[in-house]
Amino acid sequence: MKNFASLLAVAALIFGGSQSADAAKKVHTIGDSTMANYDESATITRGWCQYLQQFLDGIEVNNRGKNGASSKSFYKEAAFWTSVKTQMSPGDYVLIQFAHNDEKTQGMDGDELIAYYKSIGDDAQAAATDYRGTNPSTTYKEYLRKYVTETRDAGCIPILVGPICRMYFSGNDIRRNGRHDLGDNFSKLTSSGVLTSQKVAASDNSMDYVWQMEQVANEMNVPFIDLTTATADLYLSYGDSDCHSILSDGDGSTHLSAVGAALIARRFAGLCREAGVMSEHIRLTSDLSVSPSAADLGRGYVGQTLTKELMVTAFDLTPAAGQLTVTAEGNAEVSTDLTEWSKSASVSYEGGTIIRRFSVRMTLESDNNDAKIIVSAGGKSTEIPVTASAVQLSGGTEVTAYWRLEKDDSYTLSGPATVIP
Repeated sequence: MKNFASLLAVAALIFGGSQSADAAKKVHTIGDSTMANYDESATITRGWCQYLQQFLDGIEVNNRGKNGASSKSFYKEAAFWTSVKTQMSPGDYVLIQFAHNDEKTQGMDGDELIAYYKSIGDDAQAAATDYRGTNPSTTYKEYLRKYVTETRDAGCIPILVGPICRMYFSGNDIRRNGRHDLGDNFSKLTSSGVLTSQKVAASDNSMDYVWQMEQVANEMNVPFIDLTTATADLYLSYGDSDCHSILSDGDGSTHLSAVGAALIARRFAGLCREAGVMSEHIRLTSDLSVSPSAADLGRGYVGQTLTKELMVTAFDLTPAAGQLTVTAEGNAEVSTDLTEWSKSASVSYEGGTIIRRFSVRMTLESDNNDAKIIVSAGGKSTEIPVTASAVQLSGGTEVTAYWRLEKDDSYTLSGPATVIP
């Protein structure tokens, strides 16, 4: 997988290029897996920046969130920050959200910890230490400053974004570490070794990544969008059970479902408008909308079935309760669960709000691969064109392989193929 990643890095550097003078303005999003794009056909996990585009007009989202990235690793690994900079043009925005993976070494800097273990001859412990970790008061702030400085050097506008919370409930509150403050339990590297299970008072912000980010924002006169507090408030409004069943992807307390990601993207856009940041591009309409606005299923072989997920959002619908209906015309079918497919599907909504994903599929024919979807709810409707390209091929067997690359290089394989390390 390292060789494969290297090839991707080279491709990004070769083809990234800088934008032409008349290219659309962009907002580049850098951060971790809570922002990243996910394969719609392989997982229900979604990053909130996957849905940011539907709340913006006149600006293009270039989502470069990376699974497992910390402020340090995203900067040091050439395939990421270096390649993002090749895509930036003067006047673009750069959203900077890190902390989740900066906490990998319990508040200590990973490189400093590795150097300490090597100095005492403990090579095994050094090898087992995650270099991505940063200390919130020192190296974390240093990397944030690097992003801000280099973004400005490129003629672009940096925006520091508080990382979304983890769903760590404690009664009617989110625990301190869920808000990225390790003050209740952290480790400290001293000249005599590592001290574990350290604690500081709630008023002590030395181990609070979000507080330290805000200090950098104040120091460097950068907009700070407190998405940490906003997501804590969102999670608490749902409560522990519903938060995990509706907003989470069902695998722990960090990653998001499509509903959670869309809600957070919309809240972020609202916070930007309140702060006067990118306000000319913010679109918080209550109209029924579908993202993406055109379903391009891509290219495949005749007889192959291609699938794409779409997200329907609507707010302040009248009546407040009713049915969302999705109807397919032409050579297409729709599904709300990826199990039952038909020409039409309906789901209920309440509270005047819809944040719902559905999928469209098409089995490719030699021609006639254009279709459309009609989405209706609350007396409103919208049409989405569906397109795909077919390639003629005789014989062969379809093979797919998917690596999530969040925790390790495990994969899922379908078809007669051998996957090598």
